[in-house]
Amino acid sequence: MPKASQTQLAALNLLTTLAGLNDISNTGTLKYVQAEIAVMDNIGGELPSDQWIKEIVFAESFAYAGLQHMVSEYAVGAKSRDPRADYVVPPTTAGEKALCRAMKMRKPGGFA
Repeated sequence: MPKASQTQLAALNLLTTLAGLNDISNTGTLKYVQAEIAVMDNIGGELPSDQWIKEIVFAESFAYAGLQHMVSEYAVGAKSRDPRADYVVPPTTAGEKALCRAMKMRKPGGFA
């Protein structure tokens, strides 16, 4: 991406990394898929013709919610969630530093 700024590249790198960690196929969320519930509970009958759309909307919503959570956690640091988290990966490139400066997260008493 030759026209992307260093900050944009850092954001894309972060989202790409986090997307790999946000795999809905192994998180137990599939138990909420309505078609699966109907089949496993032997409810019978037919699924609505637009059921696939509902399932896709659910999966998309879950994926975006997971990314939103992980980006906000990235901004405030793992230690805010887990006091035992002793790892910090400080930004090293100009783009990563600009991305960190651009992220503002509300915390009790102000911003992180």
